[in-house]
Amino acid sequence: MFKKVCLGGTFSVLHEGHKKLFKKASRLSKRLIVGVTSDTFIKKLNKKHYVEPFKIRVQRVEDLLRKLDIEYKIIELNDPYGPAAFDEELEAIIVSQETIVSALRANDIRRRRGLKPLVVYVVEWVLADNGLRFSSTAIWRKLI
Repeated sequence: MFKKVCLGGTFSVLHEGHKKLFKKASRLSKRLIVGVTSDTFIKKLNKKHYVEPFKIRVQRVEDLLRKLDIEYKIIELNDPYGPAAFDEELEAIIVSQETIVSALRANDIRRRRGLKPLVVYVVEWVLADNGLRFSSTAIWRKLI
């Protein structure tokens, strides 16, 4: 059990893969920092699908977190690393297979700043009934 862990994302269309990340976090720690990508940062990412406004995405994340037995704080992400790069209290980061590179880069930044690297927990993709992994992009394509 860690004292404090983090995870981050856009969380556009909260799906089973996202839920698995949050459940893993609640098993690893009682304190969680959740970074949600800001509307400004979304524009820089050039997403190929619609993304709901920040406030809507935060509300959905908060609704899910209330169901878990975990103390949480939601912060706005304006870069790929957020507090993972500087928060001295963080001990671990929970990522999906597609975001592991960001966690490793955050650890590089932490080392350069003289901070202890985070333990990186990779949660495997969740597959839908059709055998494809859950993805906000795929869900948006289906909706449109």
